[in-house]
Amino acid sequence: MGFAIAKRLVQSGCTVYTNLDNRSPAAHQCALDAGMITLPIETFLSKSNFISNIVLPGEENVFAQKIRSILGTHFGSALPLRAFVDCNTVNPEAVKRIGGVCSGTPSMQGS
Repeated sequence: MGFAIAKRLVQSGCTVYTNLDNRSPAAHQCALDAGMITLPIETFLSKSNFISNIVLPGEENVFAQKIRSILGTHFGSALPLRAFVDCNTVNPEAVKRIGGVCSGTPSMQGS
C-alpha cells in the first residue's frame, strides 16, 4: 500500500523520501518503481515535512518510537515540527500508545 500511495504522490508532483534499512531487494525495487528517493533515516527526517507511517500491522508503535528517538537525538531541543500521519488501521489502545510516544510535541488528531 505504501508504494502505491508514494507513486500517486510522485505523479502529483511531490517528492517522496523513504528509508529502506533492513528491507528486501524487492522493496528497494518497488520504491524505485514508485519514484521514491531512498535516504539514510537522519537525512530523510531532516528533509521531510510530513512523515507517513505505513508499516506492517503491529509495527506502528515501533516506527513511531524510532522516529521520536532519532528526532530527539539529532535535533535535541530544536526538535523540528513534523506532521506525523499514521496511515495504519489501529485500535484505540494502539492509538494511545502512539500518542504517548509523541507526548510533549504539538499534535492534531483526526479520525
